[in-house]
Amino acid sequence: MNLNLSVSQVSVLGKRKNAAVIKYKNDIILIAGLLILTAALFLILRFTGKTGRYVQVTVDQQVMSVYPLDQDREEKIVTDESTGEYNLLIIKDGEARVTEATCPDKICVHHQPVSKAGETIVCLPHKLVVTVVSGETREQTAALKAPGRAEETQKEPGKAEDAP
Repeated sequence: MNLNLSVSQVSVLGKRKNAAVIKYKNDIILIAGLLILTAALFLILRFTGKTGRYVQVTVDQQVMSVYPLDQDREEKIVTDESTGEYNLLIIKDGEARVTEATCPDKICVHHQPVSKAGETIVCLPHKLVVTVVSGETREQTAALKAPGRAEETQKEPGKAEDAP
């Protein structure tokens, strides 16, 4: 084996090695920068989200009820009366969560509580969607006044009923 290398050949090999090390360092810096940026965006979005005022319960694309987040309550939402399928919605301390369901996968039960406007809990087998709304946009206000909901859920907290 002949290891007779000229000075220029050694110099070129050294430059290639240094170039590879620099390129590797740049990759690490780029990846670290992207991770820091992603973490910063996550924290900003997590802690600056608007707190919702209501929870809108939709079953099979029909708004069934709207509950205020500032009143603790427990609601059994029957999604199919013939089979008795239901989800148990708990609203406590300004957060809503599904604590019990008759669906097979229980993904909705394992979902973390929701409290910020736009957050949702979904139960696909029951076609149930629990959405936190602020009630500030025209569409959300119209949904809060949607016909077909139970009378008690149409009233705003603290407002008196109209006399017949």
